[in-house]
Amino acid sequence: GLIFDVSQVLFNMRVSMHSINARSTKDGNSVTLISISTEGLEHLRNIISRLEKIHGVFSVERLNQ
Repeated sequence: GLIFDVSQVLFNMRVSMHSINARSTKDGNSVTLISISTEGLEHLRNIISRLEKIHGVFSVERLNQ
């Protein structure tokens, strides 16, 4: 499924995942929050670009927390 595809991309890019949380929305889609460590802004941009190419991913956003 989609979470597997996302996890596989992150694994192949050697990105450390700290947490993953997914929930369904009323319209049948899902929102997935993933906490990761990156090596900097350029690395983050590459990760976002790769994730956006996954079939079924509508958007990828950075949340500052």
